[in-house]
Amino acid sequence: MENESNLNKQQKIEEEIDFQKVLKTPGRWFGLVYPYFFTIFLIGGIYFVDSMNTAYHNNIAPVLTDSTNIFNDIAKPVKESTSNGVDQNIIKKPPQNLIDKGKTLFQQNCASCHGQNGMGDGPASVAFNPKPRNFHANEGWKNGRRVTDMLTTLQKGIPGSGMPAFEYLQNEDKIALISYLRTFANDFPPVTDQEVSQLDKSYNLSQGMQTQNQIPVSRAIEIVSEDAIQNVRSINQAISYIKNNPNDTGVKLLERVSSNEQRVLSYLSKSKSWSGSVDDLIRTASSTLDVNGFNAEIVNLNGNEWNELFSFLKKLNLTAISS
Repeated sequence: MENESNLNKQQKIEEEIDFQKVLKTPGRWFGLVYPYFFTIFLIGGIYFVDSMNTAYHNNIAPVLTDSTNIFNDIAKPVKESTSNGVDQNIIKKPPQNLIDKGKTLFQQNCASCHGQNGMGDGPASVAFNPKPRNFHANEGWKNGRRVTDMLTTLQKGIPGSGMPAFEYLQNEDKIALISYLRTFANDFPPVTDQEVSQLDKSYNLSQGMQTQNQIPVSRAIEIVSEDAIQNVRSINQAISYIKNNPNDTGVKLLERVSSNEQRVLSYLSKSKSWSGSVDDLIRTASSTLDVNGFNAEIVNLNGNEWNELFSFLKKLNLTAISS
């Protein structure tokens, strides 16, 4: 019994923490601190994952737009004209008045990109990649620096860059522009008689050319937009008339022969082929029924009904849209 009592006392003593012994053997702390470290790491991991969207936010400046996707519109409308042929002698030795004309053309058409002095530093050049041509440099010319090469560039542009075609310019204007560009440096290739002869064969310089009427694409878009707005207004007016006059014989006839009245009105407003006569309407309405909005009943109309339908559609003023 005495031995057992001593053993119990010894166990109780050993159950007490000997901090000095623990400090000498720090590994014994692992079991006590592990839950705390685990909790801290868990909370930190959750915070990291939750903050990834902001922690890796992209602050890199946007890249400039590639000039391949930039379209250069003509600056102003071009009137139809016929120009005389180019004297081949002025290609080799351009007179000063031709160079002055080229300078004016350069300022009007080229300086915004290439700069007033042809250094490729015009105000529009910041949006171009690659940069516009520096005419003072003798390297990096896509088509070359001969007159033939420069004329090819003006005629066709340079695909994959911001350089558009200027084929609408008269031949003399192109030669004038090239003559002025060649004043930016002293080492342009000389113009030979063989090159002049080849230029004439390739571009008919001595025969002159005829320029068709042209307008800037931006203005053409405005005109198309204005027409489209007027088109929508006219169709809406026609639909409004149909809804407000259900007993009109023309309305009843249109409802009978159409599967989609709005599609019929839209199709006819965009077509110029139906408004000339009843026969034109018959040909237009009887074709592509699945597209124009008419149904199969249209082919069963008699002559009087066709005349009545034609008169009704004319009354809706659709011809004003399609003209």
